[in-house]
Amino acid sequence: MAMATRLLSRRQLLGGHCAHPDGALRSGATADAASLPLIATIGERCLGMNCVACQCCRDVCPKQAINFRPRLGGPFVPTIDETICTGCGECVASCPVGAVVLRSVEAERADV
Repeated sequence: MAMATRLLSRRQLLGGHCAHPDGALRSGATADAASLPLIATIGERCLGMNCVACQCCRDVCPKQAINFRPRLGGPFVPTIDETICTGCGECVASCPVGAVVLRSVEAERADV
């Protein structure tokens, strides 16, 4: 008897705390949190911000919301176009140092 193979997404395999493409948060989130729009934020641990060439987050972004701008004396640094970012979480799962997180749009605006 053949067993059905269940395929896991990279998100499920790595167990990242990110949203699914339909906008729902991973298990354990409340209904109120799931209704908030999310955007990606890149923290200080980012390899590009620490003079190490890495553009993993840009390479996996399905909407091309992450771009890298040049800087003198070092690798390019990431910028996120918040008008394009859908909060899908692909960049969160791809970051080798966990520098990318998803935050609610309201929390991001409060920090500005």
